[in-house]
Amino acid sequence: MALGTNFLRSEFQSNNGVYYRINIYDSTDALGPGLSTFLVDDNGFTLTFKGKGKERYDNIKESNVTIGMMFNYGVVDKAQEFITALQTSEQGRFKIEILRSDDDVSYSTFWLGIILADILTINDQSGPSLANIKATCGLALMKDIPFNRDVYNGTNGSETVLYTMRNIVTNFLRLYTGGHADFFASGDNYWYEMTHWYEDTMPAPSAANSPWGLSAIYPNAFNNIEYNDGEPEKKTPISAYDALQSILDCWGCRIFQRGGKWWVVHHDMWRNDSSLHYYRVMSKVSATPNVTGTLGEQNTFFEVDNVGEIDNNDIHGIKLAGGTETYFPPLRKTRATYSNWTEAGILGAFQEPIDFVDIATLESNLIDIGYVEAVGDAFINISHNLRVKRISGDPDTSNDLFEAWFDYIHIVYMLKVGSFYYDNDTGEWTTTPTLIEIPVVTSIYQFSYVDGNSLSEWQNVQINISTAELPVSGELEYAVEYIQGNPYTTDGSTSGTLFYDLHILPHTANNPSRVQYTIDGENSFSRSFLTEDQDSSANEEIDLGEMRIGDGPGTSSPYWGRIRVSNGTSFANEVEENWQAWETGTEDRITQILTEQHFAGQRDFTPKKTLRFQVKDTKAYTMLMAIIDNTDLTDTKYVCNGFKFIANTDEVEGEYWLTRSDYVGLGYTFNDLEGYGFNPSPGEWYF
Repeated sequence: MALGTNFLRSEFQSNNGVYYRINIYDSTDALGPGLSTFLVDDNGFTLTFKGKGKERYDNIKESNVTIGMMFNYGVVDKAQEFITALQTSEQGRFKIEILRSDDDVSYSTFWLGIILADILTINDQSGPSLANIKATCGLALMKDIPFNRDVYNGTNGSETVLYTMRNIVTNFLRLYTGGHADFFASGDNYWYEMTHWYEDTMPAPSAANSPWGLSAIYPNAFNNIEYNDGEPEKKTPISAYDALQSILDCWGCRIFQRGGKWWVVHHDMWRNDSSLHYYRVMSKVSATPNVTGTLGEQNTFFEVDNVGEIDNNDIHGIKLAGGTETYFPPLRKTRATYSNWTEAGILGAFQEPIDFVDIATLESNLIDIGYVEAVGDAFINISHNLRVKRISGDPDTSNDLFEAWFDYIHIVYMLKVGSFYYDNDTGEWTTTPTLIEIPVVTSIYQFSYVDGNSLSEWQNVQINISTAELPVSGELEYAVEYIQGNPYTTDGSTSGTLFYDLHILPHTANNPSRVQYTIDGENSFSRSFLTEDQDSSANEEIDLGEMRIGDGPGTSSPYWGRIRVSNGTSFANEVEENWQAWETGTEDRITQILTEQHFAGQRDFTPKKTLRFQVKDTKAYTMLMAIIDNTDLTDTKYVCNGFKFIANTDEVEGEYWLTRSDYVGLGYTFNDLEGYGFNPSPGEWYF
């Protein structure tokens, strides 16, 4: 391995009989050759993964190791030489490798890190001295490295050439580690990717179908660019850390080191066709979740499960592969700001309900809003700011007089919790499927001759519905459609032409458009109807900062953040491709779907409890692997957001939740150091 010369080693056996070996390397070879030993304190070593508390939402899961090294002042040996050299060495000279074994014969890599020269403390004590040495996995060091071509492709890099997501991330990890954190030699496997997508018509997921290998972006997206007359005038790269964060934000992934390799997985670990959709609002406990339907488009606002379609678009969407969880927390509220985008962005300006057919069809279009509890005077409130306009016809002309006069528009809702439906007429919950029907326009006669308004301009109408107390706890489901009616024509018949448009307007501070769950007068969460640059959903706000990957208004520069999708053969440089790789006829962009699913329903990974326990006997390896992150494809696991592991005593403390296995057709993707050194011609894509 490209670690340098191994000149120091310590070995110990934990309380549960697990063998550990700590190797320290010198990349300059100045302290070698020859291997000496040293002793560690009672902890053996302490491994900490970032992710507890507020850090549970971070997708870059940094890790570090602390070792208490015993040494003797004044004794000329390798340990003393190392302590002296560390205090004057450049960052990255000394590296650490921790190996693990169940039998003291066959060892596997447990963790790799860079020893930090500027974080060294020596205890003032008699007898053998104790040096507290800290090492990092290296991810945090990327904060000080600009994301330039030396990071993502060395001297071959070009800011205006397409690079696949996999190429960008694996390259800047490789080239970055080739500097400060030179863990790997040419040909070493160093990257596990478990990021999958597929549609209804796509075969079962596999490593060959990674979205990171079939989607590309211009590295210029990761520059702060100042424009003069539409041309870039000044470019300042963001840090490699921020670039990685932006990519992971878009795809809803986390990155961490385990077993000495980089792992990229979804926040929820994995998804497949039998498990729940990634951003579906989850109930609190569901041992056997009921999953139906597919992700569909409703006028650029995406929801889950059999959403009625607008403009005859085919149903399509992403399902992310993985295991089913047994604990599903509520939604968080998120906000994103999109750089350089002043036109309509990824979220539409309004929602246009579809035409009502019948109660059964309306119920089939129900979407999940969130888990609600029947406690403390809990109720549901719908606040919708509508607008309505006559788009043809004129009630003041003789030909259309009666026909237009008697036009009416009603909006219809369905609210369902468990097996109960809300009946707005009686103010009660019932087990019979029931409509909530609200008149918006009872007749044009009312407007034209009573109010003096023929609806030739948009008119705003506010809808407010508050339910009775909830009958049961369960998943709140909701649907909205509308009815246009024309019971009379000029000859007195009951058919005629409909003339009107009805829209649900975006949520604003003064005019809310939302479905809200309230307990004891306090808002628990709400699902809002959105526009660009406005708050997205649910119950707690996180400012995600500037989003650099997404669906901008243009088809070329300066909209560098637009993702281009391959059809398996080539990418389109000017227009983001549709889903032609997997399904014919769909026209929606991968970026739009990805960013909407991430921001419209990011989960709140609030842990069930804080877990502190000791790893016991034969369960040591399995449990520890799960505690680090659920990278095993079998059995029920404890998955941690963040934790601290004391090796010698086998103690683990961290936040966790449970997963229940449901893995189909998944495999690992390996990436080595070969094959990334070629420079594409301008206009080509880089795979």
